[in-house]
Amino acid sequence: MAFSTVAGTVDYALSLSCMVIYRHFLKMKCPSCHTLCEEGQQFCLRCNAIVEEEREPGSLKDLTYDRGRSGAAEDTLPMDSSSDEEDFHDASDQFLDLKLGEDEDTSQRVQADGLEVQPARQMEAAVEELSSPGYITFHYVGSDSVSLSWLPFDPAQRYELTYSCHTQREILSIQGFNSTEVEGLYPGTDYTFSVTSVTDNRNQRASVTMSMYTKPVPPEKIKIDYVSSESVSLSWDKRVGVPEACLMTCSCDGKEVQKKTTVFNTLTFSSLSPGVKYSFHVCTVLKNGTKSKSAVTYARTKLSSPGEITVHYVGSDSISLSWLPSDPAWRYELTYSCHTQREIQSIQVSNSADVKGLYPGTEYTFSVTSVTEDGNRSAAVTMSVYTKPVPPEKIKIDHVSSESVSLSWDKRVGVPEACLVTCSCDGKEVQKKTTVFNMLTFSSLRPGVKYSFHVCTVLKNGTKSKSAVTYARTKLSSPGEIKVHYVGSDSISLSWLPSDPAWRYELTYSCHTQREIQSIQVSNSADVKGLYPGTEYTFSVTSVTEDGNWSAVVTMSMYTKPLPPEKIKIDHVSSESVSLSWDKRVGVPEACLVTCSCDGKEVQKKTTLFNTLTFSSLRPGVKYSFHVCTVLKNGTQSKSAVTYARTKTHLESLLLDLGLEQHYTEKLTLSNVLQIDKKTVDDEPAQTHSALPWTFLKRF
Repeated sequence: MAFSTVAGTVDYALSLSCMVIYRHFLKMKCPSCHTLCEEGQQFCLRCNAIVEEEREPGSLKDLTYDRGRSGAAEDTLPMDSSSDEEDFHDASDQFLDLKLGEDEDTSQRVQADGLEVQPARQMEAAVEELSSPGYITFHYVGSDSVSLSWLPFDPAQRYELTYSCHTQREILSIQGFNSTEVEGLYPGTDYTFSVTSVTDNRNQRASVTMSMYTKPVPPEKIKIDYVSSESVSLSWDKRVGVPEACLMTCSCDGKEVQKKTTVFNTLTFSSLSPGVKYSFHVCTVLKNGTKSKSAVTYARTKLSSPGEITVHYVGSDSISLSWLPSDPAWRYELTYSCHTQREIQSIQVSNSADVKGLYPGTEYTFSVTSVTEDGNRSAAVTMSVYTKPVPPEKIKIDHVSSESVSLSWDKRVGVPEACLVTCSCDGKEVQKKTTVFNMLTFSSLRPGVKYSFHVCTVLKNGTKSKSAVTYARTKLSSPGEIKVHYVGSDSISLSWLPSDPAWRYELTYSCHTQREIQSIQVSNSADVKGLYPGTEYTFSVTSVTEDGNWSAVVTMSMYTKPLPPEKIKIDHVSSESVSLSWDKRVGVPEACLVTCSCDGKEVQKKTTLFNTLTFSSLRPGVKYSFHVCTVLKNGTQSKSAVTYARTKTHLESLLLDLGLEQHYTEKLTLSNVLQIDKKTVDDEPAQTHSALPWTFLKRF
């Protein structure tokens, strides 16, 4: 179709009026940080401030041709009507009214949608490039779907709809219709929709393009991460890869308190009022300023904690304390606890308390919480304090020597504490020791001195109890080693090294049947008499001061010399044996050693615990000497007592058996024979060997 230059210009203007000929050429500038932002952006991505738009002088605005003005139908163009020349001129005038910068020269280059032509070729470019579908109209926009249509240029056989975002691109082929519904879109995403006419020979005309955001959806899974008396922290799930911001509004009783925008999925509101319920409305905000519906959650700030706890009195089993009141507290809850005890007190009206029934010397933790009438609780204010310790009980002296003193005391079970013990003499500190046990020994003390021992309980924080006091005097140093100078059968002479400050010595000597004590002054030696011979005695020496203080005892044991047995006698002598006996002292545990000798040579030796002994297998008619001595347990022997005996000959033994031993040396006399008469003669047989001779003589 041929057109004049003017007509071509009008046709070009009418064609441009059927589509969006120019977009906004805008510069978006942040008023706070002066960062340049994209077109349609409402909030600065750096500082979240509201973005101002600044138009360049003479820039083209978006213009859409008003078909009502030309009188043409919505789906047709007025190009074929010869009676519409005025409309063409009107359209041309509207097009020419656009300012292309400050210069209105008709020879200026025209730029539109990337098309650059000389004025002489404007008519051909318009016919060739702009024979495309009309502008796109959106009838419905959802979060994941869009319904749209476009004005057909002619009854094209087919349209190609291309829609894409930064992560998605799809193409739909549409025939016989100029509208469609697109589903499966991402919420809150900027999509670009392009419609292209396709002829039967698959020639594609110029496309009409438009961008549109799908509706955003509010954030999901909003949760309260932290609540204090003045702040609330929230978080929510944010879809990965979607460049969007969130606008959060904090309200109380329907009134907006704070509003914040963030590109993250966490946010904290601070400077809130304690104990107040707030609502938090979170919506998604796109770059073009479109907002989603709001998701709502609620949180109540905690009550402000009571003020610092002040302790007014600390005893061994009670504590008095107070705290600064908080508003709007209805009551206070006081909790106190140690490792074995936990109690809770509810306190109304007052902001102080007297706590009793506590354990002495124990660390307690006190916590005070404000509680409102509807049960809302504040954070707790906490303080730890020790009750006063008490001194140990039942201190006793377990052992005292000349240089050391050992003490012990009762200690309460389960209480982790130490004891400080101070040893003093005449008001001056001598030693100081700390122990976690209930016993202690002080050594390196001076003998015979009186010491005071102060015992107090010490807690972990260094607090000390009052001291419990006890006294002990160290013993005098023992006398030196006892030395024996003489040992007799009934006396012993001994001495010992002196000790200082001894006033006198006490000597004790004893055996199993005797015990005596001697008090010795000035001297450090003694002669002890009146002892039993051959007896073990124990001698003990103790130093004694003038005020009666005693030293440890030095001890020694010693045997007195034994005596030989007394009154040794020969009880029986035969041709081959000799029997002896002697007197033995009653109760003295000792043995006797008896030696049988002949001509100075030892024949036999025997030891016995008894006082009789028989030597056999001797030779007849031989004189023997018998030496008898006492032998003590330690092996000490007494001097020997000696007696003699001759064994009988065989004849003497026979005469002895016949009762005629006296006639071995004496003859039988007539007077002996004349003793036999009628009165002494009888027929009784002899009963013993000694009766045989007289029986024979009587019968003779």
